[in-house]
Amino acid sequence: MIRKLILRLLITAVAVIAVFYIIPGMVFIGNIIEYLQVVGLIFATGLILKPILKIISIPVEIATLGIFSIIVNGVALFAVEHWLHYIKITSFWFSGISNTTFLIAPIEIPGFVTLVIAAFSVSVVSTFLYWLTK
Repeated sequence: MIRKLILRLLITAVAVIAVFYIIPGMVFIGNIIEYLQVVGLIFATGLILKPILKIISIPVEIATLGIFSIIVNGVALFAVEHWLHYIKITSFWFSGISNTTFLIAPIEIPGFVTLVIAAFSVSVVSTFLYWLTK
């Protein structure tokens, strides 16, 4: 029980580090102690706040076939950003993709979408790391 909890905490820490490096709109300002506070709060939010939000959002989860859970994860990440001022979630510019056959135009990604992308990225990285530890 304790071993699985510590493993989940370590995986969350690695996933959060990966998201800070991958997503340009996620900025961490602080030292290692503040980073541990951020990871601890994200972990505690995942244990306490996310189950409550998931119970409240059951009808929407059913209607959207589970995709709304990404929004629930984004709300949990927003709560962590609001409580600790070491994380800044801002909008950023996607530079676009151009090729000879297609073009994806540059676009500004707003802060809320950055939040949802970050929540999705943490979920994907965590799932991959859980899969590696099995």
